[in-house]
Amino acid sequence: MSDTDDETDDRKDEISSEAVAHVRYLYDSGFPFFTKDRIRGVYEELQRNGQPGNKVRIEGLDGKFDQFKIRNGMYCDEEEGLEYIFEKPIIHYDSIQGLLDPDMVGYWSPYTNIRIYHQLLTRDKLTKRITNPVYVTSLEEVRVSLGTTLQMWKASESWKQLKYKFGCLQNLNINKMVAFALGPIQAFAEEKHSNRSSFQHALIISLHELLRDVSNGSDIKCYAQDPAYTKHDTAILETFGVTVLPDPEGFLEVDDSTIVVSISPNVAVKQVVSDIARPAIIIWNRIEEIDQRCTDPDSPRLRTWILAHYDSFDFPGDWDYFGDLVVYIQRPNSTEGDRVSSLA
Repeated sequence: MSDTDDETDDRKDEISSEAVAHVRYLYDSGFPFFTKDRIRGVYEELQRNGQPGNKVRIEGLDGKFDQFKIRNGMYCDEEEGLEYIFEKPIIHYDSIQGLLDPDMVGYWSPYTNIRIYHQLLTRDKLTKRITNPVYVTSLEEVRVSLGTTLQMWKASESWKQLKYKFGCLQNLNINKMVAFALGPIQAFAEEKHSNRSSFQHALIISLHELLRDVSNGSDIKCYAQDPAYTKHDTAILETFGVTVLPDPEGFLEVDDSTIVVSISPNVAVKQVVSDIARPAIIIWNRIEEIDQRCTDPDSPRLRTWILAHYDSFDFPGDWDYFGDLVVYIQRPNSTEGDRVSSLA
């Protein structure tokens, strides 16, 4: 949920067909909607003023500022008998599709592509009982789940194929891996879908180990960013060499020597990453020829960027655990006229 103060309401006269057209023009002309400096500025502003009752100022794409009130610990009515409880503030990165969505224009300025949201709980007004509690997996459940799936993944044909593919890659300058939105680790279950997060973490752990093995002792870092991580996730992942970073430090780590892994995130990771860097390798959901309505959408600009700079092969992992992923490898000396060729 996003909260702006009355000053932001004064900007509603700017939310017009002219403003929307201008935002579309900026995007089509290649204007960067996300930069590290701008993301870092929002992060620093939130650190300075992120206490309840304070206001965080965020610069829009037009150079003007919106203010977002920090409300954690506060509450408001939801419906009869229930109320919202505002939890910690989080940074939201909106896609070009979100900015231009006719159903959303009017709620905020189309120039405001970085906003502050709050996680929400609902509780009974009378009993104050939380009606949508979040189950937190225990430390032991996280340890067992990740250990079990790591063994299964390393024994799989999928990992053997991926390991072989990576072994064929040459002249790649890689010094870190950054994973986004892999989710909190759930207790191991018989149902495949329940083990998605564990298998996705097994992927980055095994890739990190492979990179260290082939880099002759170079210090290859491995980071993961997801606001949904619990303290148990953080503790167990640390034992496997994965450092959990708060949002947006993962984005600030991404550069041209990074492997990026992002699997079905609920923010526009593709559009953020393609604006701030040209990573050496990217593993994320397949970029489609037509934009899909989702939380991490493709776009014509993203497709042009991928076609210009990357070759690719299909990720060999189980669809139930990973979905439809593709591995994109930066092409040396790529130009805007280059085309993607499959390595499969």
